[in-house]
Amino acid sequence: MLASAAMANIDDVMDEVMNQTLGELSRVPFYCVHCGDQHASGEPGFRFPDRVFGLDVTPERREELCAASDENTFEMDGMHFVRGVLHLPVHEEGGTFGIGLWVQLEKQGARTGRIANQTGFLAPTLGVAATLKSRGPDWRPDIVLADHAHPLARAQRDGIDHATVVRWMSDEVHADEGRPNDEPFEASLATHGWEILDPAAMAKPAVGFLQPPREGDTVKVTIRFLGTDATGSPAAITAGWWLRITDASRPDVWGTTLASIPRVPATLMFGSPVWVRREQVLQHAEAE
Repeated sequence: MLASAAMANIDDVMDEVMNQTLGELSRVPFYCVHCGDQHASGEPGFRFPDRVFGLDVTPERREELCAASDENTFEMDGMHFVRGVLHLPVHEEGGTFGIGLWVQLEKQGARTGRIANQTGFLAPTLGVAATLKSRGPDWRPDIVLADHAHPLARAQRDGIDHATVVRWMSDEVHADEGRPNDEPFEASLATHGWEILDPAAMAKPAVGFLQPPREGDTVKVTIRFLGTDATGSPAAITAGWWLRITDASRPDVWGTTLASIPRVPATLMFGSPVWVRREQVLQHAEAE
């Protein structure tokens, strides 16, 4: 994902951050599983650690921090970050699929730490223990996940198939769009990095629908997601966000896309698909 060191404003930066822009677009094109179009291949990467986009970091300080950083190291409030690549073996190709991530070191000069970016590849990655292995002075270090129970660590050990790579790249291309062919799912912090809270948990009443909403209507829900705290560790953040109805055909669960813009990196972004139950809705606004 990234942003240039010279940042005009936080909205422009976060547009780039949340889109997880494909890096190094090159090599063999692929056919998207969502739209069927052909796209250039690439590998996702992050220009900065998520911590720099914390809610407590002012735009002015963020700009100073990013301007002072180089492409491979980052310093902030006594925290030290190194940029590396997490390689996953691809069965059919005999090569690897790389994900560019930052690692927050246990201490300066250490080779161990924890992942400093939140991704949605198989499970949330922010805070996962990792080790850096040098590939030489002209290469970014390899990242090896130390939490062997994490799904991405198993993928690093056992490999992934080419279909998984194509699906991930397809998701990246359409990260800010709703995908109407997706099947309903119930999000959780552990699997998706976010979840919808029932209004009762917030001591608030749910909307009493006399009839289902229509496509184009918006509904408000409370979402809890994983961001970073002041030390760079994962922390649960709660926000009231609006969703736009895209599929109201089911009586028990409605398809929506996120209509609010998260101000910090997360596994969901503006346009991400979200399935919501009627009893989770706090407010409802009809389409004009």
